[in-house]
Amino acid sequence: ARLRKADAWDTLGKHSEELEQYDQITRRFGDATEPELRELVARSLIGKGVALSQAGKAEDAIATFRGVVGRFGGAEGPALPEQVALALFNAGVALMQAGKLGEAIAAAEAAGLKWPSEPVELRPQSKLQALIDRAFYSSPIDAEAE
Repeated sequence: ARLRKADAWDTLGKHSEELEQYDQITRRFGDATEPELRELVARSLIGKGVALSQAGKAEDAIATFRGVVGRFGGAEGPALPEQVALALFNAGVALMQAGKLGEAIAAAEAAGLKWPSEPVELRPQSKLQALIDRAFYSSPIDAEAE
């Protein structure tokens, strides 16, 4: 429910309230040891990073995504490794936006992704596919590879 509230603030264009909601989640559950709450915190931090990136605050977004990796990178369980990979991928996108292409490629590769020379399609269609497509079509990386 707490993440849905942040999504609602985003939909309404109230980005400062959205960011505050993510911060409230982190403050309230940041020290939790239960896997479900740790996943909630990771998802909240990723949401915050995405919101910062969309607001043009690439450096803050990068720091937030790297914080997820630092905090949950060695964690076990079914959900946290996926959240870490998502944070690495989003860090790569934010690094691209900041013009740090070498770091962007390294972050994406750390997430287990390789930059394709042409668009790829995952089956079934996924949220990650949409992110890859967006990054590929808005990225100057393919021009640098030539």
